[in-house]
Amino acid sequence: MRNLYIEHRPDAAYSYEPPFHPGSSYPEYPWGTECIVASPNDAYDMVRETLHQLGLDARNFDTPAWNPFGSFIEPGMTVLVKPNMVLSWHPGGDDPNLDTMITNPSVVRAVLDYVAIALKGTGTIIVGDAPLQSCDFDKLIASRGYECMGDFYASRGVQLRYVDFRQVRSRYNDDGILETSEAPGDPLGYLLVDMDGQSAHCDVRRHRHNFRVTNYDHRKMRHYHTVDNDRYLISGTALSADVIITMPKLKTHRKAGMTASLKNFIGIIGHKDCLPHHRKGSLEEGGDEYLKANGFKRLAVFFEEWFNIFSIANWHWAARQVRKGIHYAWGKAWQQNTDPFSEGSWYGNDTIWRTTHDLVRIARYADKGGKLHAEPQRTIFSLVDAIVAGEKEGPLIASPKHAGVIAAGFDLPALDMALAAIMGFDAEKIPTVREAFNNARYPLTSLSVDDVVLEAGNGEWRGKKAISLPRRASLMFTPTAGWAGHVEKQD
Repeated sequence: MRNLYIEHRPDAAYSYEPPFHPGSSYPEYPWGTECIVASPNDAYDMVRETLHQLGLDARNFDTPAWNPFGSFIEPGMTVLVKPNMVLSWHPGGDDPNLDTMITNPSVVRAVLDYVAIALKGTGTIIVGDAPLQSCDFDKLIASRGYECMGDFYASRGVQLRYVDFRQVRSRYNDDGILETSEAPGDPLGYLLVDMDGQSAHCDVRRHRHNFRVTNYDHRKMRHYHTVDNDRYLISGTALSADVIITMPKLKTHRKAGMTASLKNFIGIIGHKDCLPHHRKGSLEEGGDEYLKANGFKRLAVFFEEWFNIFSIANWHWAARQVRKGIHYAWGKAWQQNTDPFSEGSWYGNDTIWRTTHDLVRIARYADKGGKLHAEPQRTIFSLVDAIVAGEKEGPLIASPKHAGVIAAGFDLPALDMALAAIMGFDAEKIPTVREAFNNARYPLTSLSVDDVVLEAGNGEWRGKKAISLPRRASLMFTPTAGWAGHVEKQD
């Protein structure tokens, strides 16, 4: 069985007809010919071929007995399918199908079918995520075809639930200020998981008072990251799962450089005020928010922090007043032109990879009670949607990149390194990927960077080491402005 596989069909397209039935009648297809459509479904075909090429249940391929997930999903299990949901609307307004932002549901449908085959009529499938606080989860489920998929599976006796992991949600009012309210939350509650001295933040914990995440009250983070502990509020549903299938959207990322299998685990939490995304201040001040010290940037951040506090408390008059200070201070900061960076959205971000790795380790090594063990507690499989990927200013306002790719594997660091290579990026300049290969008490991979070989349908990629694939042979993604000129491979 292969570590990873990348299926590449440059002309592939999504299906937009829920519940996204396949356009071909495969021998293993469980729902009958009445659930086959006349139009092609490239996403379904590519998922199937990717699972085949990985070597899953190879001896039964193309027979009614083919069960590609059967080696790690057993009847009666609980399986979490974790797509990248993010938002129910596009900030730029120019991506009506959200193709650059969310995992396309036609890709999710194909995976759900193979999960259902493995469960054999028992067990539970949960589709869940913790999108941004301003996402309307119910609208996303209804408008993108998930609701229709749910009805279809219910009619076939499959237990499928959609779960919004967030404890809070918000919406922008007419004045552009977030109005925050409590969300129903995870029906299984939450567990506060302690990294037991093994957090990736340990060697920067002296800067814990500067840990920040945009649009949240920074004071609450001190409850989770102290002088002795690094803790995360994890979804009970995520920890109850026997198997997690992570389904990210491949795209560039202002803070992380790129987002794929590893970064998708940011969405297993209940509240993002436990997630350090950057450290306040410049490099020389112990931060990674921007490069050089700048008094006006510091003033702007001071105002932004109070804006967040007032907004979360729904003190809108106070938030409006503070916003004037934000505009003034940033205007002055940009006039000084010390560097173009802010909010940790640049190649110097040394924080987001640490948070990401902590969460992946929790997902892999924490039991259902939230205690970390030396051995993995559940299987994690990643299937990445990049039929349409995102480039330039991802993750929220990415530009569409018609990559025509579906990729999958069990080794998340290796898969992300391979994806960085086909993007034309140097994975050793992307901390989320590079640091995942370092030895740790809770390892994320047993491979070295030199072991990662591209297994792919594309002949120009096949058999090449990811570390040495030249940019000219890649899909030549354009990075975000804060990473441009730094992360691209040099041929």
